[in-house]
Amino acid sequence: MASYSSSSIVSSHSWSNLPLDLLISIAERLLVRCDLLSFRFVCSDWRSAVPRPKRLPRYTTWVTCKDDENCCDFRLIRREINLSITLPFPSHRTHFLFASNGWLLFITHHYSYYLFDPVSQQKHWLPPLTRKKMRLGKYASNNRSTLIMAVVSMSRDGGVAVAGVAEAYDQMGDSIGKRFSFIEINEKEKSWHISRKSCVNRMIGIVGGGGDEKRFYAVDENWGLYLLEAGPLMRWRRFNLMLPKHISVEKRAHVYCCGLRERNDGYLEVQGICVISLRSSSTFLRMKVQPSWLCVYRKDANVYCDEKWTDRMSSACDNLDYIFIPRL
Repeated sequence: MASYSSSSIVSSHSWSNLPLDLLISIAERLLVRCDLLSFRFVCSDWRSAVPRPKRLPRYTTWVTCKDDENCCDFRLIRREINLSITLPFPSHRTHFLFASNGWLLFITHHYSYYLFDPVSQQKHWLPPLTRKKMRLGKYASNNRSTLIMAVVSMSRDGGVAVAGVAEAYDQMGDSIGKRFSFIEINEKEKSWHISRKSCVNRMIGIVGGGGDEKRFYAVDENWGLYLLEAGPLMRWRRFNLMLPKHISVEKRAHVYCCGLRERNDGYLEVQGICVISLRSSSTFLRMKVQPSWLCVYRKDANVYCDEKWTDRMSSACDNLDYIFIPRL
């Protein structure tokens, strides 16, 4: 798994025909078990056969692209491991942004975005994620529109969907607007569909549903939880996340939302931090939300969460996923 090329495509044998216990056994024997290059991550058949395998830890990754060859080096935090992937384009003219569900998202020096699958060598160019009136120029020196977070979802028919938040900046570096964009790519018809919606609050995290559902969830800085149901008509609903009632009034004023992720048990985990003063220790809050609940709630409804407190800074940091957001 050190590198991939067009000749190193997976065989025609379907991994989904293997028994579940054997698939899990294979995963446990892999040298690298991380979001980016784990067997579950790069193999679509594995994802359909084992949607939520257990005992696969999450690791934050940093990426450096070389200038002298088409190769992308990945260095894994928490493990002294270096991996390389062969890219079908000049690496010094691109920057790696995100990895999601087996796809790598890159941006070029002209601020064009595209997806790349290191196993199948598929590549999809994405349409502009902001409206033309938000784009400040044709060239990268004037165009400061940046995708700050994104999630990729792949359906059984081979289609690809991308949901993300793009933010545009003026020449002074001030934000002039954010858009929550949804892009659906049809591989058979070689076409795409894009929908956009304005974002008022700053998005903290976004996760995407796999399979055929194409549901995406996001959370903002003001404890707003969003449900995006993709389809012929994009349905966008916002809910108010309510802190548990047992939290004191003093602490409620100092609890801030800091993340969102999917759990192996199917729940959404909303992450918060309570900072009363600089001298006191920080307290982390992890709340669970059942996605099926959101389908029966009306828009702007109050959603209460199950909670779990932890007062140890070290244990909380091990469970939170820190996202590296490049500023280009």
